Amino acid sequence: MNPLLPLSVMLLATASAYAEFRTWTRADGKTAELELVSVTEVSGAKSGVFTMRNGSSVTLAASGLSAPDAKLLEDWKPAAEVPAAAPSVFDEIFDGTSLSSRVGSSKAVTKVKLTLVRER
Repeated sequence: MNPLLPLSVMLLATASAYAEFRTWTRADGKTAELELVSVTEVSGAKSGVFTMRNGSSVTLAASGLSAPDAKLLEDWKPAAEVPAAAPSVFDEIFDGTSLSSRVGSSKAVTKVKLTLVRER
């Protein structure tokens, strides 16, 4: 078996777990794989802004969708914002340049220089 196959399957499963693409159906029966990004309301009529798999955006009115999909769009709520992470205990340990750690007895101290490389 190809050793890259399990890795490929795992990566695809991970990517699909985070993307919220689903099949949306228009009132005329045409379908598309879209991700709902936001919902706007003008004069009581709701419209959804969707992202297509190729990255482009499209806006569809709820009235132009199938009844089940129009209901999903009407009831849609944006995901709750994730609060900023609290400071970590590692923020004090790793200052970005060096790390001191005790090895063996309390008399032996080893200094390790960490070099951070940023890819551009």
